[in-house]
Amino acid sequence: MTSAELREAAKRIRFQGGLSDRFRDGLARSGLWRDHIEAELKAHGVPLELAALPHVESSFNPNAHSH
Repeated sequence: MTSAELREAAKRIRFQGGLSDRFRDGLARSGLWRDHIEAELKAHGVPLELAALPHVESSFNPNAHSH
């Protein structure tokens, strides 16, 4: 990858600040579901890495909804 390509890629990086409480709460909630989710993924032959998807999507918040 060239320097120019890296600079262009850096322009497309997005992040959000100020979400540490939400992240921490999501980690706490995920502990309640981790064993169940991993067992289901394993039973269906799905990669275990997908167990992190609910954290990314909703922080394991059962009241979350998509707009």
